[in-house]
This record gives sequence, structure tokens and C-alpha cells, in this order.
Amino acid sequence: MKPVDGKKIRILLSAAAVFCVLSVQALAGNESANRLFREGLDEYLAGNYNSSISIFIRALREDSSHRGATAFILKARHQIEEQQKEAARAAREQERLLRSIKEERQREEALRRRELEEDTPEVRATRRASEHYLRGLEYAAEENLAKALREWDLSLLWEPENRQLEKRMEETRRELDMIARANLLERRIGQAYTFYQDGELSEAIDGWNEVLKIDPGNSIAADYIEEIEAQLTRREREARIARERERKQREIAALMEKGSGAMDAGSYIKAAGYFDQALKIDSANERAKTLKSRAEKENTDRLKSLIDEGKKLFDEGDYAQASLKFHGVLQIDRSNSKAGEYVEKLRKITSEQERREREVKARRMYYDAAALYMNGQYVECERLVTEILEIEPGNENAYRLLDRLERVRQLTVR
Repeated sequence: MKPVDGKKIRILLSAAAVFCVLSVQALAGNESANRLFREGLDEYLAGNYNSSISIFIRALREDSSHRGATAFILKARHQIEEQQKEAARAAREQERLLRSIKEERQREEALRRRELEEDTPEVRATRRASEHYLRGLEYAAEENLAKALREWDLSLLWEPENRQLEKRMEETRRELDMIARANLLERRIGQAYTFYQDGELSEAIDGWNEVLKIDPGNSIAADYIEEIEAQLTRREREARIARERERKQREIAALMEKGSGAMDAGSYIKAAGYFDQALKIDSANERAKTLKSRAEKENTDRLKSLIDEGKKLFDEGDYAQASLKFHGVLQIDRSNSKAGEYVEKLRKITSEQERREREVKARRMYYDAAALYMNGQYVECERLVTEILEIEPGNENAYRLLDRLERVRQLTVR
């Protein structure tokens, strides 16, 4: 799987432009030049830009005024330049990855030697984190980004404070999203064009609407829809509108069901998100408006209740329980300033020595919990995480592990 960036998306959109040239705009003039032009387009779409230029030049020899051949010679030359830039960038990235692999292998070897001399939970955890991180780098060098992410996620389990790795994972996820978006866009363009070629005009419009969902600003898809709609009869237009209305109703119904399920589970932010998606499809949907407002209010009320309980416990001097309440708020809303303010107060109140003792004990318990998680012993893992939070209520690593357990629970329910 090769890395893809915004340039790849633009190449795919250029393919859409080609489809329009072939289907919407009738080719006139020299038949031999048009045949060569189509051959050149096939090579262009296959990524054989040098070959396409040669064929376009032959088309110009047959018809020197052929605008399509002239335009796509320039496009092909531009793509050759882009390929050269991408090859240079890929070579630099590969060199960086290989250097990182070499450094991590040296680090792993040092950790192995240290583990023989000093067998502690911290050393063992660091070694495991390094092993998974190294495997992830090796997968990344092979351009297998999905497996790289899985390994790095396991590395983060053993070394949860590694912010640099978190940043790298976020960048890799964006890259995977870009690849998925590019591939989906390519499929949708191909489907829309195939429908048009087969004379299935309503389906072709639906196909181009799918392209617009992925890339709302795609003027080519919009022009294509306008061109096809002009060819539809009144009955066909009415039938298409009815089908589109039914499709939207099905989408809204599915989103409303998901939102209601999230509400029942107490996931009010997620529920509000589903209702908001439904409103983007139908902004006049009163039920979606009502349920979104209710979900947002329920979430606000829950946060207020937790903060009020936390304040009361804080005033009573029950700092451990107060910390649990305020961290509960931050799990729902990480940017909540009031909860953040009290968490900071609690940190200052706690003595440094006690804090260090609790940190050491909680860290060792965390490594045991991580091992239980890796072995699939989720109930035992959750029990131990609860004990960690009783010792150190503000333990961020424990909360991250709870998030992992929640994701596992959701997958099990599905």
C-alpha cells in the first residue's frame, strides 16, 4: 500500500475530466486523430504518461488543431513531473524509516542487555514497547500502514506516555484515510461513467452524486449531473427524485436508530453526532432537532452533576473521590475548564512524596493490567484498572486502558 496525498486525489479528479471528454462532449473532426486521442487517453489513465504523449503527438500529426490532444500532452507532462517529485519524496521517507529501524534495533539490543542485568516491570514494559514499535517501523517500510498502526498501538499500550508515537500514529491514520478516500473516489467515478455508457442515466446521476459526497466541490461531477439531467424525460426525473427521497429517508432512519441507541447507552455526545448527521441530510427534520437538543442537554446535565458532586467531595476533603468525579468529566469533555481547574488544585494538595509512592505502585499495577489485556483477560484487567484509580484517581494511563476496554466491549456487542 503506497502512501497517497492530495496530489493523488487531483489525479483521480483529472480522470473524471477525461470521462467527461469521452462521453459528454462529442468528438468531432478527423476520425483517425480521434481514434489516436482515445488510445492516448487509455495510456494516460493507466499512468503511462510518456506513452500517452507519443500517441497524442501522432494525433496532432493527423489533426494539428485537435484541442484534446494538445491539452493532455500538457497534463501528461505535468504528471511526469509530479511522479518524479513523488519518487524523490518516497525515497527520502524510505531512507528515514530505515534509519529509524536501525536506531530502534540498537535501542532494543540495549534494552535486552539491561533486562538481563535489571529485571524490573519498567524495563520489561519498555522492552515490549520497543519490540512492537520496531515491528511497526518494519511494516511502515513495507508500506503496510494498517499493520504498522496495529503494532504501534500495542507499543503505546506498554508506553502510554509516548506522545511522539501518538503524533506519528495520527499522521499515519490521516494517510490511510486519504488512501481510502482516493480509492473510494476512483470506484465511484468508474461506476458513474459505466452507468452513463450503458445508458442508465438515473443511476449515472446517483453515481456522480456519490462522487460529490466524497468531494463536495467537484465541479466536474456537478457539470456531469447537469448534462445528464437535461437528457432525462420528465417521468425519469420524477422517478429519480422519488428514489433519491427514499434513499435519504433510509439514511435518516438508520442514523436516528443509531442515535437512539447511543442515547439509551448514555453516550450523549455520540447520539448528538448521529442526529446532527441526519439534520445535514434533512435540515427540517423536527424529530432529529428535538433529539439532538435532548442529547446535548442530557450531556450538559450529566457534566454539571459530576462537577457539583466533585466540588462537594472536594470541600469535604475527600480528594480521591473528588478526583474521580473531575476526571470523569474530562473523559467526556477533555476541554472542560472547571474540571481541569479542580484537577490542578488536587495535584497541588497532594504531597510530592505520597504522589511518587502512588505513581510507582500504580505504574507497576498498570503493567500487570496491560499484560491481562494482551492475554484477553478483560474482566480481570478492568478490575485491576479500577484498583489503580482508587490508588491514583488521576492516572491517565488507567483511563486510556479503560478506553481500550470500552472499544473491545463495543466490538463484542456488535
